[in-house]
Amino acid sequence: MQEKLSKLGPEFSRIILGLWRITDKNLDIKEIENIIKISIDSGIDTFDEADIYGDYRSQELFGEVLKRNKNLRQEIKIISKGNIQLVSEKRPGNWIKHYDSSKKYLVDSVNKTLKQLNTDYLDLFLLHRWDPLINPHEIMDTFVALKDAGKVKHFGVSNFLPDQFNLIDSKLLIPLVTNQIEVSVLNTEAFENGMLTQCLHKRIHPLAWSPLGGGELLDPTTKKAITVNETIEKLTKKYNNVSITQIALAWLLKHPAKIHPIIGTLNPERIKDAVSALKLDLDLQDWYSIYEASNGNPVP
Repeated sequence: MQEKLSKLGPEFSRIILGLWRITDKNLDIKEIENIIKISIDSGIDTFDEADIYGDYRSQELFGEVLKRNKNLRQEIKIISKGNIQLVSEKRPGNWIKHYDSSKKYLVDSVNKTLKQLNTDYLDLFLLHRWDPLINPHEIMDTFVALKDAGKVKHFGVSNFLPDQFNLIDSKLLIPLVTNQIEVSVLNTEAFENGMLTQCLHKRIHPLAWSPLGGGELLDPTTKKAITVNETIEKLTKKYNNVSITQIALAWLLKHPAKIHPIIGTLNPERIKDAVSALKLDLDLQDWYSIYEASNGNPVP
């Protein structure tokens, strides 16, 4: 089930579990531990984090699981992100949401992340958002320092447009291995704005956040979501009564850039269901029927 993220990067499971919601449901450590183990048993070995998730608490909870299971870290890959600064009681000096892509902040962010996670290294660290004040040369120095210290194995970005990606990548001695982007059957902008084209050009595999439209696909309220949901619902029957989730993920998995969807569910059955999408190969015309439903028009 492993797939190479990039010719230069680590091997991640094709489906990734995002942990931004583990603080939402007041789960105890045993419940979180069970979710992690079920994910691994289902074939997911990669987990997506960020310093800000759960109001700066998500990584602490995940770290407790790793502390309780000493050998678990060797079985998994961990992604984290940094440069967003939230207004939070955990950050009393912040009075406005902003970005900080300075070397000092990013190195400090990684050090805090490693401490929270009870680990010595990250498999992948991403710049979380494009920063209008970003200094590409300082990013280069930062990544080299983190790499040389053995604290981060690989680097990427998140939500960067192609020209933004190219600016950073052109200054680095360590090539970026991915761009984490928003893309789903409800959000096809990455097909038109050059993000996915760039991934193909550079032979990097994108990570897809909100691959089910933030839950809107499964519980649609907008006209677009209802139309796409109805289109997919018809296809579930054609493919032996698979779930809407499986069809929506298979739609992403069919793209030649080898998209890695990051699912956000903490429901064990839904995790298993999502992994089952790997077995589903959508017919070409079925793929385009969903694309047309999402865009509201047939292709030119």
